[in-house]
Formats: sequence, structure tokens, C-alpha cells
Amino acid sequence: MADPKREREKMRQKEWNNNPTGTAKDAGERSKLGSLTELTGSFSWPGLLIVIGSLIAAGYFLF
Repeated sequence: MADPKREREKMRQKEWNNNPTGTAKDAGERSKLGSLTELTGSFSWPGLLIVIGSLIAAGYFLF
């Protein structure tokens, strides 16, 4: 019997390889269930850069 953590990680890696850009919906769902590491891991680096830039821009314009 395989380790459940390894199976989940293998499935996550396979999904990421099939869809490397990720989706905001998947990231949002993972954020409800997982840690910040899993949230940021679901984004590609350009996607994460866009999110961080958006947060900075929103903070600049709101305050």
C-alpha cells in the first residue's frame, strides 16, 4: 500500500504538468484547505507575480 501523502503529491505534480499556468479557482480552493505553500505552489511564477503586483497596486490605490 502506497503512502497517501506521496500519492497526493504525485497527483498534484501530474496535474501541474498538464496545466502549468494553474487557475485561480484551484488556488482558491486549495487555500481553503491547505497552507500558504500549497497556495503559492499552485501558481506558476508569472501568475504569482501578477497576484503580488495586484495586491501592491490595490494597496497603493486604496490607501
